[in-house]
Amino acid sequence: MAIEYHLYLAETVHADWVLHVLLEGGEFKELQSEPVRMLTTIGITILQVSPPTGNRGDLIAAYYEFKPTLEVYCRLDKRERAKGHLAVLQAANTLLDVFTEDTVLIHNGEFSWLQRSHGRLVLNGRREWTAHSPRQMTLPYTLGPIKDLI
Repeated sequence: MAIEYHLYLAETVHADWVLHVLLEGGEFKELQSEPVRMLTTIGITILQVSPPTGNRGDLIAAYYEFKPTLEVYCRLDKRERAKGHLAVLQAANTLLDVFTEDTVLIHNGEFSWLQRSHGRLVLNGRREWTAHSPRQMTLPYTLGPIKDLI
């Protein structure tokens, strides 16, 4: 099974701007630019930034009460699992520092890892990764429950 993350953002910016922000953050490098632009760093590859695919936008709107306009799709390298999880948090932190609208980070299509709603950032305290989050998240946040998609 692949280890995937989807970061849903309610931002009105072009997908290339999201990739630009990640590149400027210094952790990512461009893996390929054609036909689809991809970024990579230790443990993770950002495969796509686009409007939500299929019915995902409606599903996120129903569960998290915001309509996402962008989806950042990431896949972890299983051999670098621990570093990949931390890289996802760092990427989320970089994007949330620049983009201020509502967002949610979903792990493997089901499990919510973080959510920002009405300016308040919450990390899911039920996940094992929260012990590492203080080093990766520089934005103010609280630990708490976030409902999952399952």
